[in-house]
Parts: sequence; structure tokens; C-alpha cells
Amino acid sequence: MNMTSTPNSTTLAMASTNRLARFWQDLSLSRKLLLAFGALFIFGLMIAASGLFGLNRVQGSYEDTLAGGVEIRYRSNQLNSTLLEARRREKDFLLRWRDEGFEAAYDSYVKPNQQHTAEMKETLKQLEALAPVVGRASLADFSQAQYEADIAVMNQGVLTYEQSFASVVDLIEQRGFVDTGLEGEFRVAVQAIEEKIYEREGLDQMVITMLQMRRREKDYLLRGDQQYVENVTELTAQLKDQATASEVLTTAEKAEVRTLADDYLTKFLSLVEKEKHVVDATEVFRAAASEIQTDAAQLEAAGVELATKDIETAQANSTRTFTITGIIVLIVLALSILLAVVLSRQITRPVIQLTGAAHELETGNYDAHADITSGDEIGTLATTFNGMARQIKQTLATIARRAAELQSVAEIATKASQITEMQDMLQTVVDLTKSSYNLYHAHIYLLNDEKTNLVLSAGAGEPGRIMVGEKRTIALDHQRSLVARAARTNEGAISNDITKEPDFLPNPLLPETKAEMAIPVSIGDNVLGVLDVQADHVDRFTNEDIAIVTTLAQQVAASLETLRQFQVSQKMARELGVVASVSTATATITETDRLLQEVVNKTKSAFNLYHAHIYLMNEAEDTLVLAAGAGDVGKQMVSEGRQIPLDSEKSLVARAARTRIGAAVNDVQADPDFLPNPLLPHTRSEQAVPMIVGDKVLGVMDVQSEQLNRFTEIDVNINTTLASQVAVALQNSRTFSQAQRQAERESRLNAIGQKIQGATTVEAVLQIAARELGRALDAPLTIAQLGMGTKAAVNSNGNGNGH
Repeated sequence: MNMTSTPNSTTLAMASTNRLARFWQDLSLSRKLLLAFGALFIFGLMIAASGLFGLNRVQGSYEDTLAGGVEIRYRSNQLNSTLLEARRREKDFLLRWRDEGFEAAYDSYVKPNQQHTAEMKETLKQLEALAPVVGRASLADFSQAQYEADIAVMNQGVLTYEQSFASVVDLIEQRGFVDTGLEGEFRVAVQAIEEKIYEREGLDQMVITMLQMRRREKDYLLRGDQQYVENVTELTAQLKDQATASEVLTTAEKAEVRTLADDYLTKFLSLVEKEKHVVDATEVFRAAASEIQTDAAQLEAAGVELATKDIETAQANSTRTFTITGIIVLIVLALSILLAVVLSRQITRPVIQLTGAAHELETGNYDAHADITSGDEIGTLATTFNGMARQIKQTLATIARRAAELQSVAEIATKASQITEMQDMLQTVVDLTKSSYNLYHAHIYLLNDEKTNLVLSAGAGEPGRIMVGEKRTIALDHQRSLVARAARTNEGAISNDITKEPDFLPNPLLPETKAEMAIPVSIGDNVLGVLDVQADHVDRFTNEDIAIVTTLAQQVAASLETLRQFQVSQKMARELGVVASVSTATATITETDRLLQEVVNKTKSAFNLYHAHIYLMNEAEDTLVLAAGAGDVGKQMVSEGRQIPLDSEKSLVARAARTRIGAAVNDVQADPDFLPNPLLPHTRSEQAVPMIVGDKVLGVMDVQSEQLNRFTEIDVNINTTLASQVAVALQNSRTFSQAQRQAERESRLNAIGQKIQGATTVEAVLQIAARELGRALDAPLTIAQLGMGTKAAVNSNGNGNGH
């Protein structure tokens, strides 16, 4: 049986081999390659798995080794982060305690600062526990003793920081604010002086000196300059001298004012001294914080050095593992690559590659390429195929690029049209233009109102924002500027190699600019500005680019025009709303003085103006008298009885009254006829409109702004409307007052008549008539005479002469 079984086994083995051979022969070339490469791939995976296991062991070794150094670095970073949080709370307290109040700021910032300080102390304890790690590593430049000394110094620094900041908080609490602490006592001293000299006739110079003292005092509290302290001291002495020399104050009042002035100066100097203590204590805790940060950085560096040294140790132990694994992997990869190259070149590469490239081209992949260099028919066919594929790709790429650019134009225009703020719209356009067309830079210049200069209004990226902040401009008649040329000619301009331009001046913010294209932003013949784009390589732009970007520029121009009209409409609607609200608020006021004061106050606040006041025409109609002014300054000017002759040539107010037309000066400093008002030192533009009812000019409304070019023709028209409504309200108030006086007069006469009718004798009639008329006319002596016949004459004269 053994002899028969051996041939049967051999036969079965041969049959199996033949079946495998036939199976292999029946396989396609691609499947044979797949099986061969699959076997190599599995083998490679096995080797890779073995190498990965070794790498995991090395990784574990690294993590164990790095634990000490990483912990020190982590805790150092944690200490630094906690310090930064404490510093942030400390700065928030110093910046906001005035606005939020001391108690609220203490709860919001000082208590969190104390918590962060406690966290720093805890972190330092954790770092101190890691000292043996430093000793074990034996670092060359950092010993365990030095590490422990640094920890001790940092502990002391944290304590110093904590104590000095607490001292600053206590000093600030002692200093107080407005009505608390030293500042509250100082305010009381100020009010005591003001109560003595304000509202007193003949003390104007003392009032002015007091105002100067208050100004220097506020300057010091804002800026901390010692010069203002000296100024306050000098002005206090001046106030005392003025009190001594005053002819209005009594001797007792003079002494009291001098005493109050000394008390004011004493409290002010106490407040100054407290401010200095706050500054000194602040410097202490800031220096302590800086020292803590420096030491924390040193500890972090030690942690990095420790980790580096541990890495070197781990690398020495794992070099063999990496070397063996790397060699095996490289061998397998080399064999796989060699086998793939040989088999593909010898058997299937030309046909499969050409077939695959043709199929890719058929499905729309125009990057398909047959890399065949043989000289036979397949090589010729591959060369022809590659040429055809390149031509198709270039044609379709050109079409796709133009379509994409036109699509980008539509997208940019759509997004721009949805933005209601002009600056945001322009910034969106340049940013999208740069990114959509893959440009180096893009920016937009707008033509100024005078049509003389192009002003940079928006630029892409940080360089663009810097240049806009520098307020760069280009003169429209600049002959060497591509941007100015596009604006002058209303046509696009290209320079495809600006370095060859004879007048080219490089921009340090855009050092890579090589080509430039400028397209006018215009509606018909109306040029609004220029869209300028730049590339970082030569020959970037073509005439087709001009056509596409011109379409974009026209869309931008339309959006600009729409925004300008929208902003004008918004401004008119908003300001007309303000006019309506002012008119509504004053419609029910019948007292003339209160009516006018309400108008100027609401006009100043509603229109965000620097000042507003109203002049009324006197009865002779030759002088304009200041009747109401906004704020304390306005009240002071009214109390001074300011007047403007109607024929004054240099007065904008008088001109508005004479011409009955509103007028504005948008740069009063450039107006040779402007006379500055010391009570309104910041006036930069002024507008005056007449208050007219029917054909009669009742007065002039005058408004002022701190901004140049604040008033437009629209502002004049809107304020004229407001002035007309105020004039009607003023006329109604006067009519109401006259009617009220007439009604009171008639009521008195009726009462007198009723009393006379109740008299029974002529003498009683005359006595009643004389007495009641005297009361009605406020006459000290009234005589009633009975003339000839039955007529009675009653004579009332305020001076009592009877004639």
C-alpha cells in the first residue's frame, strides 16, 4: 500500500500544480500584476507591523523619559498663563474702577486677581516638588540648587506682587472718586468756593480764575503732569489776591474766600500726593510681575533642555531598532518598485497607459497624458494623442477661466450690492477681486469732490489697510501714473512689466509687483474712481482682462452711486425725523425762553453738534440779541447779553438775517472774517439759517461743529425747515402771551366795572375807580376828578404828580 500511495500522492500534487499553472495562464496581465504586487504588499505590511511594534515600544520609552522635563515646562507655562490672567484682572481694575465703581470693580477684578495669585503659589509648590528631576538630569548650565533658588525668588516675587497690588487697591480706595475719599473732600472744597463767587455780580475775574484752576486740576487728573500742579498753586494764589483786592466782597467774605482757597489747595495737594503713592506702588508690582515672567521663562528653558537631554538618551537606546526596521522596509520597497517598473515596462505599460489616458480624456479628464517614449506605432500614437489632449485642455481652460472670471464678476457685484456701508463695500470688492482672480494686490481710488485728486479708499490685505491709513492720494493730472491716466481717459490701462517703466517707483509695501492694470470706475462719462490690480509676474494682463475687469468696475460704480444716493436719503430721513421730534417736543411750550432753550439743547444733542444758539431780532430790527444757547457755555453767553448788529459784514449770523438765506462756512479758520469765541475754542465749521414767519425775520438759528466740512446743502435745507418750525412756534408763543395779557386786562376791567356798578354814590364810584385802576396799573397815587356835566375823569400816573 505504501508503494501505491506514493504515485497517487505524486499524481495529485502534479495535478494541483497543473491546475495552478492553467489558472495563472488564464489570468489577465493586470490580475497577474495585482496578485504579484498583492503578495509583496502583504509581506511589506507584515514587516511594517513588526517595525510599528518596535516604534511603539520606542515611543513608550520616550514618553517615560520626557515626563520630568515636560512637567516642568508645562507647569512653567501654567505659571506664566496664570500670571497673565492676574495681570489682565489688575489692568482691568485700574482702567475701569472709575466707570464701574470701586466696589463693583473690586468684586469683578481684584478678587479674581487674588484667586490667580493663589493659583501661582500652588503652581510654584508643584514646581518645587520637581527639583529632584533637575538634580537627576545633571544639566550643564542649571543645577538643582539654582532651580530651588529660582523657585524661592519667584515665591518672594509673587508675594511682593500680591502685597503691592493690594496696597494700590487700598490707596485707590483712600483716594476715592467724585464724592468719596480724598477726591470727595476735594470736590466739597471746590463747591464751597464756587458757592461764594458764582452768581455774584462784579466777581467775573475770580470766576474766570476759578475756571482756569478747575481746568488745570482736571488736566492733572487726566495726564498726571506736575506742571498742572504748579499751575493750580499759582492760580490759587491769584484767586486769593483777587479776593483781597475785590471791592464787592466784604472783609469777612474775603477772609473766608482765602481760607476756602487754602483748604482747596491743601486737599488738591493731598490728592496729588496720593496719586504719586499709587504710581509708586504700581511700579513695584509691575516690576515683580516682570521678574516672575523672566524666571518662569528660565524654568521653561530648563524643562526644554531636560527633555532634549532625555531624548538623546532614548535615541541612543532605540537606534538599533530604527536601523533594522528601516533597512527591512527599504529593501521591501526597493524590490516592489523594481518589480513594478520591470513588469509594467515589459508587458502592459504602453497599452494600458494609452488606453487609460484615452478613457480619462473621454470622461472629461483633460489632464490625461500617455507617457510613452518608444519609437514604434504605439509611441507615435501616444505622441499624437498627447498633442491633441494638450490642445483640448488649453482651449477648455481658456473658456473655463473666462467663464469663472465672469462668474466672479457677478458674485462680487452681487455681494457688493448687498452691503449698505460704502467702506465695507469697497473693502469687500478689493478683497474678493484679489482672491477671485489670484492677484498679488488690488485697491480702489476714488475721485475727490473737487475732481483734482484720486484718494486711496480701500486696499486688500494688511498692505492695503496700511496705505489707506496713510491717506495716499494721486493727482489727477499726474502724467506718469497709470491710475491717473485711466481716470483721465476713462479707459483701462496695462503695464505688463512695470520694472521697465522709466518712471517706475517701487512700493516697499508691495515689493513683488511686476505687472499692473488700472480700470476706471465710471458711469458713462462720469468717472468716480479707479480699480487698480497688480500681479507678481510679468505679462499677467491682456485686453480680455481689461474687458472683464471693466465690467466689474462698472458694477462697482453702480453700487457706489446707489450707496451714495441711499446714504443721502438716509441722512435726510434721519435728520427730518430729528426736525419732527424737536418740533413735537417744543409744540406745547408756551414760554418763549423755555421754548428757545429746549430747541437749542435738543438741536445740539440730536444732530451731535458742538454748539447751538438762537439770536432774536430786537424791536428796532437793527440788532440780533442772543436769546438762548446750549449748555453752560450758552447760558453764560446769554447772561453776557451778546448782540450782533444787523449790518455787521463779518458775521455769518447777520448775513443770514439780511439775506434771509441759510449759509455755512465749512472751515472757519480759513475764513478771514471769522472771529473766534474763547468760550467755543473747538469750532471748525458753522451754519446759520434765518427764522422767518411770513415776511418777518424773527431771528437766526446758529449751529457749530468740531468737524471740518460738517455742513452740506442738505444740512442747510433741513436746518432751514427746523428754523421755520421754530419761528412758527415762537410766533405762537408770543401770540399766546399777548392773548393771555389781554385776557387778564379785560378780566380786571370787568371786575372794576362790577364793583363800580355796586356803588350808590358818585364819590364811592370815584373812590372805587381810582383805587382799582391804581392797583391794575401799579400806580402809587391815583386821583379821580369829576368834571363839568356828568362826565368823570380818572387820572393815574406812576410818579404821583396828578398830570
